[in-house]
Amino acid sequence: MTKLISILIISLFLCFGSLAKTLDQKKIDLKKIYDEGGITSAEYNKAQEYLDNSGQEIKKKKSKQTLNLTKKKKSQIKLFKKEKDKDKEEITLEKIEELGQIINFDNIYFTDGMIKKFKGCNNSFKCKGQKAGQYMSITFNKSKEYGQRNPGQMIKAMAMFEVFYASKLWQARKSIERYKKNNLKKVSQKQKDEKEIRSLLGMNKGRKGMREALGMN
Repeated sequence: MTKLISILIISLFLCFGSLAKTLDQKKIDLKKIYDEGGITSAEYNKAQEYLDNSGQEIKKKKSKQTLNLTKKKKSQIKLFKKEKDKDKEEITLEKIEELGQIINFDNIYFTDGMIKKFKGCNNSFKCKGQKAGQYMSITFNKSKEYGQRNPGQMIKAMAMFEVFYASKLWQARKSIERYKKNNLKKVSQKQKDEKEIRSLLGMNKGRKGMREALGMN
């Protein structure tokens, strides 16, 4: 009967009584029970063995959980990269041709009013493109009512958009040429060129959309 009670005490101690305790604390409590004569030497050794095995099982489970979590994170990163790559617009030679003719506009292309807006740029097409972008951005960001009251200003802003776009196209000419030839060995350079071309593709869509909104073909 005493032996049965001892077994029950050990079972309760191991399974329920100290769930919140650490493994070391459980061993200390078990030693106290043994020292007080609650269990025999054989029972004490058996319980010690059980605790040691439990500790190893817990370590294995934690290690497995960490490994599974790492695999899950890696798979999520791969999935995110695939989705991100999927969102990138495909670049084709046909789309590149749709970007238009690459021309370095000089002052013969501009009206006197536009030349005044480009004051200080001299022969820098990049500078003219930047000033054109500022002008068209300010005008297009005004209210819809302003556009309806001032259609002439919207046409001027659209003309500035064309200059801004032509300037960006000119600046990207080397990237476009390299991409057409497809002879890039450096991955970083190819990625940079692709980014620049995709930016132009998006800009060209916006340009066409503004033309249609203003009734231009």
